[in-house]
Amino acid sequence: DPNPVLSAIIHPVLAMAHHRLGHADTARAELEKSRKLIHVAFTPELAPNYEPMGRHQGIWWDWLLARILFREAQTLIQG
Repeated sequence: DPNPVLSAIIHPVLAMAHHRLGHADTARAELEKSRKLIHVAFTPELAPNYEPMGRHQGIWWDWLLARILFREAQTLIQG
């Protein structure tokens, strides 16, 4: 994936859309894709000097938006 932050933003939006369309399995799969990307970027097991965005991987507020959308989708889908 050339730009993980964009994928982390898109997957929860797709998850919410699929949920509204009644595609529960696809919604959960999209939510899981986002969770994995966010976990890699913010995992506590990484070295203290690790830069989650890396070069050309998004700005911090992009990752913040990804986390907000993920939590919104998670609340909608998991109730």
